[in-house]
Amino acid sequence: MRFIGYESRVQTFPALPGQPVRFTLSPSLLELPELVVTGENPAINIMRRVIAEKQRWRATFETYKVKAYNRFRLENDTGIVSIWESSTIAFWDKERGIREISLAQKRTANTDIEDLLPAALFMKNLYDDDIEVAGHTIMGVTHKNALDHYTFTLTGTRAIDGKIVYDIDVRPSSKLGSGFTGSVAVLDETYALLSVDLEPGEAFLFPLPIKSLTVRYRQQYSQFGSDVWLPVDLRSSLTLDISFQGLLSFPTFHIEQFTRLSDFELNIPVPDSLYESNEIVAADSTMIAMIEPAKLEDVAIPLTEEELIAYETIDSTMTIARAFKPRGLLARFVNTTDDSSDRRERRRRRGRSAREADSDAADTGSSIGDYVELSFSEDMWYNQVEGFHLGGGVSLGFDYNITLSGRAGYQTARKGWTYGADVRVGRRRWIEVGYLDHVPRRYRSAVRGRLLNSLSVLFSEPDYYDYFHEERLYVSVGTRIPGLNAATAQITLSDSRHRSEVRNISGAVFGTPSLIIPNAPIDEGSLQSVFLRLRYTGGDSVPYGIGGEYSVQFDVEQSLGGSIVEAGHFIQFSGALAWRIPTFYNRRFLPNTLDFKIVAGTYSGHLPRQRFGIVDGSAILATFGGLRTRKERPYEGESYAAFLAEHSFRTILFERLGLRKLVRYGWNIILTGAVAKTWVSDGRAADLSPAVEITENVHTELGISLSGLFGLVRIDYARRMDASGYTVGITVARIF
Repeated sequence: MRFIGYESRVQTFPALPGQPVRFTLSPSLLELPELVVTGENPAINIMRRVIAEKQRWRATFETYKVKAYNRFRLENDTGIVSIWESSTIAFWDKERGIREISLAQKRTANTDIEDLLPAALFMKNLYDDDIEVAGHTIMGVTHKNALDHYTFTLTGTRAIDGKIVYDIDVRPSSKLGSGFTGSVAVLDETYALLSVDLEPGEAFLFPLPIKSLTVRYRQQYSQFGSDVWLPVDLRSSLTLDISFQGLLSFPTFHIEQFTRLSDFELNIPVPDSLYESNEIVAADSTMIAMIEPAKLEDVAIPLTEEELIAYETIDSTMTIARAFKPRGLLARFVNTTDDSSDRRERRRRRGRSAREADSDAADTGSSIGDYVELSFSEDMWYNQVEGFHLGGGVSLGFDYNITLSGRAGYQTARKGWTYGADVRVGRRRWIEVGYLDHVPRRYRSAVRGRLLNSLSVLFSEPDYYDYFHEERLYVSVGTRIPGLNAATAQITLSDSRHRSEVRNISGAVFGTPSLIIPNAPIDEGSLQSVFLRLRYTGGDSVPYGIGGEYSVQFDVEQSLGGSIVEAGHFIQFSGALAWRIPTFYNRRFLPNTLDFKIVAGTYSGHLPRQRFGIVDGSAILATFGGLRTRKERPYEGESYAAFLAEHSFRTILFERLGLRKLVRYGWNIILTGAVAKTWVSDGRAADLSPAVEITENVHTELGISLSGLFGLVRIDYARRMDASGYTVGITVARIF
């Protein structure tokens, strides 16, 4: 038994005691040498020695084996909700990482976890250079650069076994720095950490709906081998509050973690068989038989009285969902249970159809038996040509990755029907055949979908799109690119008939239109073409513009024949790149970031008007990717190019000003800028409809935004730099 301030004591038992053992420790008395006052903070010199010693002895071992035990305890406002315990033998290799062999597991009856749980993997070593905590990468107090980023203060001395122990207060030098605050105990002569009591500093910030997240770590270290110091325990406490501006809130989550490591063996051979798979935890019966593990109760940290009662009284009906049932005005709309995971998994295996129907709707559905998945989608919108489009689609998914789909809709202003059907076979590699008779948008927008545009037109704003009638038969072949699960390649061969449409709506449902824009005519006739699309979408992308996007898309269309190309065939190239680059304060969960988007397109031959490309404008609630000073319609052109960027400084400005309330609200400052240009060939501009507008000069703009108002709102101010004019608008906030 060891405790700072007392003499250590070792007691041997011939057998495992049947009851708790109490140790009586004697105070450790030490006559301190005379104190010498120098110009340097003594804590700085002590920590410099700690850092140097750590670098030395960490290079002396490559592997270890250790016995590990871990316990998680989850609580709400009223008491313990569930408990998980696990015991393992862990092997660590400096190059290959950690692997564990499960020895024993135990949990309360309401915990439904089928996988084997690790134990040593949950141990955070606060001696490390970098410690991951809830998405933050926090610099450790023994990092090689810690002296530049921490303030260390010697607060006192104690003794243990005749040696001095220095108590040192630690805190980040800057409130903006991602560091720990708390205290460490350093053993004199060896200059090793004996224990730490730390929690993240003021820069440990999160966006809404996380109202607060607090973490505290307490850890002790012991010497192994000649002079290697490794953690022997970890006691952590986490408290999490989630609230959506009072409309929806959850009971406070409390998580207590207890981890113990014992019997380290350094620089021993590690079984290669443990690294033959990516599984961290294995249940190797041969290895377990060789180890002869003790019972979980023999290696566990003793349970408290409350934990013993929890094991006896908690049954399977007290689910975690029930224990953390939300409160608030919106609570009735939240279903915290999940009884449809099997259905969703079957839908995921079959994959969503790659049909090119003109719909932004999401699918909902149910199962028919064990082999058929039935799903529905709505196709409802409002525009200047169709009026109200009232319709939907239905899909039947079968095993062997076969999907049959059909859709239909009625147009109240055009007084006609749209319809289509397709069949798709395959998931990772697929072939799809389909037919459509519909009124598509003449161009697609990356920032304004059907729903947002419908709301604008309903409330007297100009329609953002033009439309034409298309009958189309197509065959599409696609595949996921090996090695890049989020990357796809698709080739589509199509035969279509195109016809111009006229504006059928001259008024608005609510209000009077401020601007009436005619529906632009197209090049009419038949068109056969082949279309290639290469696309990659990163898994870290956050939809709706509230976070970063990581995507690359490249399209090529080559005309093959038809009356539209009698004036000349064409080939069109277009692409888009959207990416995020962290810039400053990269250790934070939300570092400062630069988001940028590049769109460009060009062509050869005679490009039909319905194949013109666009540079998007902006709109209320629009996402990043459009020109903020361009409100009514996008710029169009046979060729086009645009670079758009915005840099988020997060809450840094308000932190520097000491406005902690605004920091808790998650207010962000964002600088924006864009450059864009579109072109049409000489002599063709005069033939274009007034609805088709190209840039006269290079469009340039700069702006500033205040993001995070009411959680989801952002106010934008942007000014044209190449011409007069400015705009003030409301869009979707950058949260992540």
